[in-house]
Parts: sequence; C-alpha cells; structure tokens
Amino acid sequence: MKYLSDGRYMQKPQDLSGVLAAVTGLTVRSCDDATGMGARRYSLCGEEVAKVFPHAATTDGVGMYRVDYEMLVPVLVQAIKELAAQKAATTKKKTTKSE
Repeated sequence: MKYLSDGRYMQKPQDLSGVLAAVTGLTVRSCDDATGMGARRYSLCGEEVAKVFPHAATTDGVGMYRVDYEMLVPVLVQAIKELAAQKAATTKKKTTKSE
C-alpha cells in the first residue's frame, strides 16, 4: 500500500527519536496462524506495541489487538539510525583511546 508522504502535506510533523529502547523491548514471536491453516508466522504482541507505539495498534469490536506493521517501518528506520549513531560514537571513542 502506498501512502501520501510528501512533506508538503504533512500536518504538524514531529521528528521521532528515542525509539531504539522501545523497539528492542518488543518481543518477536513465532506462532501458529489463528485461522487454523497450519501456517507459522512471526508476530509482535499487539498489547506491547500499543504501549509504546499507540498509533500502530488498534482493537476491534471484541477487544482483539491488531498491529499495523506498515506503520512500524518508519519507526524501525529511526531505530536503525539511532543504533548506527551509537556504533559511530563507540567507534570514535575507541579510535580516540588508541591514538
């Protein structure tokens, strides 16, 4: 699915930061598909996602959680950027100490 992502159409944009800890706190699980088709899939717990990224998880009419995995893609990009920045800082410290 494609979404309109043109910056000119974004209302009240805010940079996202500090997501690495939230992302690493999520538990990835392998589980049987509830449809009974026998397929295994990877999943995040909707309740966990809702606690840290409330816009990425909703509940249906009977209270079952649903995760919008597409909404988590930008969050994961930001987490990777934060991890890369940490690695760069660590590498810089090691380089400075060895000189």
